[in-house]
Amino acid sequence: GQHLTLLDRQGRELWRRSLSALVGTPRVAGETIVVSDDAGRVWALSARDGARRWRRQVSPAGQASVDKPAPEVGEGTVAVALCGGGLVTLDLHTGRERWRFTDLDCPAASSRIAGELVYAVDASGTVKAIDRAVGGERWSAGFGLGARLTPGLYFGMLYVATDDGFLRALDLLRGEPAWRTDLGRRPSSPPALLDGIAYVGDHDGTLNAVNALNGDLLWQARRGAPVRSVVPQPCDARIRLHAAGDGGELFTLELQ
Repeated sequence: GQHLTLLDRQGRELWRRSLSALVGTPRVAGETIVVSDDAGRVWALSARDGARRWRRQVSPAGQASVDKPAPEVGEGTVAVALCGGGLVTLDLHTGRERWRFTDLDCPAASSRIAGELVYAVDASGTVKAIDRAVGGERWSAGFGLGARLTPGLYFGMLYVATDDGFLRALDLLRGEPAWRTDLGRRPSSPPALLDGIAYVGDHDGTLNAVNALNGDLLWQARRGAPVRSVVPQPCDARIRLHAAGDGGELFTLELQ
């Protein structure tokens, strides 16, 4: 069977929850852990002991919710991308379905939640801002290119990495483009933002640092294997970048 396990900082197991289907990447919201499975269900578990708070079937088992991207959680809302195309939102506390938005391409959209809006990006490179309360579209912007990575949020901007090798910034309220930066290679990790810098890995194994305000390319560091995730972490007066690549490679850079 499949299991979801919670470990403490020393790697000791705190609890283990048995689940009947493949579990996607979990999201943590306070005392609640949210995860989707390959049977089209979304689970909410207690972070304290793994007890089930609710479970919701959001799509038929033959059209399962996907493990990439993970459910997005914010503002008391869970947004789940559907493999058949579209997005469904649930109440974080009860699991009750709020609305479905179907005007999105398949494969499923990735999403982010900020304030009163849900921002969804589909595989065709279309970005839509959707009213979090009622599910109505506020604005739409299209690139005509693939955008398969979860967008980043920072300081009133939405950051979208597209398959043509660009990182693009859009205004959150109106969807107007602010800038775009050519990374030179297809991005392979979602934009990670900290202290005014966007960090994006690519399929050539390069880690790119971009000024989040004006799009200037600040530096590039070649690692060799495609970079799948980047986590920037403040450490005293420095920043540590923890990055994971294909083949299980994990490396850390320390920036002054």
